[in-house]
Amino acid sequence: MKSNVTPGDIILLDDSGGNRSQTVESLEDILAYFQRLNYQMVTVFELLLYGSTNQFNPLLFYP
Repeated sequence: MKSNVTPGDIILLDDSGGNRSQTVESLEDILAYFQRLNYQMVTVFELLLYGSTNQFNPLLFYP
C-alpha cells in the first residue's frame, strides 16, 4: 500500500456519531502503519506550533 500522506498532513476520521468501534479499530491500524514508516504523531496544536519541521514558529504568536 502506498501512502499519499506527507509530513504536516492531518488525517481526519469521522464516525458520524454512530458505532465508534470501527473507527477505533481503524485508527490502531493507521497509527501502526505510519509508525512503521517512521512518522511522528503529534497533536494538532503541536503541528500548528512547530510545523512539519519541528521548529518553533513565532509567527503564530506575533500577528
